[in-house]
Amino acid sequence: MIQQITLQEPESNSLDGNSEEILSLLSDRIFSLGTIEHPIRLFREIKAYIKRNTIILGLRRKVKNNSYICKACLKAHIEFLAKKEHLETNIAKFLSSTLNCKTGHNRYYLDGELLRKV
Repeated sequence: MIQQITLQEPESNSLDGNSEEILSLLSDRIFSLGTIEHPIRLFREIKAYIKRNTIILGLRRKVKNNSYICKACLKAHIEFLAKKEHLETNIAKFLSSTLNCKTGHNRYYLDGELLRKV
């Protein structure tokens, strides 16, 4: 049985994050935590998610800041990674607090072509 899910329009600040800026900000936060056992692996996972889920707006190469990521989906994925990596709850909250938005869309988020449940 196929379940139809309607995603609501993103919040006004949900898609306003430039992919490179968000990755840089998260990188700073990840490596500032001395308690994460494998910060490089976590960073690579987040970077890979951003790469496969970046939305390019405009075709002109001269336009700066034209690659965006849905922060609500990224926040949901960070929480998914935190559970997968068995990170402490306060670390997951610290990382996801970087993204000032809700988590996912109606209990779901996109990861490439996959619709994942939060």
